[in-house]
Amino acid sequence: MFNFINNLYALNEKSLSMTMVAVGLSTGLKDLRTMGYKLFVIGFIAMVTVGLVSIITMKIFTGVFINL
Repeated sequence: MFNFINNLYALNEKSLSMTMVAVGLSTGLKDLRTMGYKLFVIGFIAMVTVGLVSIITMKIFTGVFINL
């Protein structure tokens, strides 16, 4: 069972890496320049918000499950 979980974890890392590479390859600097800075700012705010919510959620769940 432990070997299956390790294999699943490795597959997850490789899949995420391939996805990020595909997104990066399909993005051109010309396209970013024509969109303007407003979309970049909105994307940056969304990224920070998702990151903070993720960190807060992890802190809450680790606090709940460690105290069990």
